[in-house]
Amino acid sequence: MALQEILQKILDEAAGVVSEIESETENKKKALCVASQAQEKLEQEQWTAKMDRAVETLETKTRTMARREQSRKLLTVKQEVLDQALSGLEQSLKALDDTAYGALLDKLFAPFAQDSGKIFVSKDRLAVTQKHAPKGCDVIEDDTISGGFRAKIGGAGIDNSLQNLLFSEHKLSLVTYLADSLNLV
Repeated sequence: MALQEILQKILDEAAGVVSEIESETENKKKALCVASQAQEKLEQEQWTAKMDRAVETLETKTRTMARREQSRKLLTVKQEVLDQALSGLEQSLKALDDTAYGALLDKLFAPFAQDSGKIFVSKDRLAVTQKHAPKGCDVIEDDTISGGFRAKIGGAGIDNSLQNLLFSEHKLSLVTYLADSLNLV
């Protein structure tokens, strides 16, 4: 029986080793599972944080774009208001009575009082312009001018049409004045 006892002892030892190996394998399996879950949770948290940053960035960019669009629209409206104000000013100047229009012409002709040349004006302002023009100047009707005058005096071309005075030459100072007056800035 000694052989049988030796065999049984070997089998019992082998069963103990197998049990140990199974236990270690189970522990490693559990450790790997826990590590895997922890890694997965970490990756999920990182992905969630990344998505949160992306959403936050998108929201920030959307708000910025909305503010820019609002500013652009506000600027467009302000520009339209200023353009309407300048157009209204032009219409008011065109509608001046002959006395007031003559006073305006006197100021515009002042630098050229002693010169001679040609002055081009609209048909409806021909008579008043002839009264206030420098003595050596011929006043000629011109259908392309709706207010003010253009002149060729002393070899120089002068554009004192209302369109040029309001929308070109003095536009910056007028726009600044109107913007301040209308509380647009």
